[in-house]
Amino acid sequence: MKLAAFSVFSFIYSQVIQETKALVAT
Repeated sequence: MKLAAFSVFSFIYSQVIQETKALVAT
C-alpha cells in the first residue's frame, strides 16, 4: 500500500516538475 502511494506520488511529482520546467522555459 505504501509503495503504491509512493509510486503515485513520484509520478505526480515528475509531472509537476515537467510543467514547471515548461513554464520557466516560456
